[in-house]
Amino acid sequence: MYKKFFLLIFILLFSACSFKQDTIKEDIKKEIKKKVKKEKSFEYKRPKLSKNLLNTIYNIIKDMNSYKLTKINKKYIHPSFGLYNLSKIDGIKTFTFQKQIYNIVESSTDEFSQFIKRLDKKTSKKKIRLKNIVFNCSPHNDAFYGWNNYGVFLTSITDKYLSTLMKKENKKTPNKYKKEDFHKAKMVENMSYKVIITPEIVFYLTPIKNKWYITLIDKISTDCSSVK
Repeated sequence: MYKKFFLLIFILLFSACSFKQDTIKEDIKKEIKKKVKKEKSFEYKRPKLSKNLLNTIYNIIKDMNSYKLTKINKKYIHPSFGLYNLSKIDGIKTFTFQKQIYNIVESSTDEFSQFIKRLDKKTSKKKIRLKNIVFNCSPHNDAFYGWNNYGVFLTSITDKYLSTLMKKENKKTPNKYKKEDFHKAKMVENMSYKVIITPEIVFYLTPIKNKWYITLIDKISTDCSSVK
């Protein structure tokens, strides 16, 4: 009788453990399905041009004119998303990931803070024009060197420098940049607007939770240095 009793208890315990394991497995499957569904449903869609976007640009330029880097970092750079700083080193395209625009004024290299410091004080009063302009290195004729237009411009035409550089780095060092990194790169390249303030400033504004943030600084487009 005791044997039957203990056998019954063992069966019940085994059944309970099996049920618990099955429940855990089902929960994990559900979480995976949710994650996959969320990833599939995410749209890398650029919002329509809005008054909010234009006001954001004017406010950023105003703060740049006053050299309020602390305010720009706090208000226009997302604390976790950060920003990508694209540049050239000895003519080779590269980038760094930053959580802020560094306040570097005295330097032999061209820093974004130096570009801001040199910005024309009348820039905040200039009208934002909806147009993509092109920087011409013009190696054979200095007369054509520089932008093909001057002022403050806004365009939905963005470059694929960031994702291209990530892929290139992953060929050298496999899995250096993960899925999340490429997700962010897609957001920057497919959802952003590019702001060009001649002669030196180029940055991207990306919508994150209904707010516009600076997510990329482009120092490549105006750098005509070639590989040494």
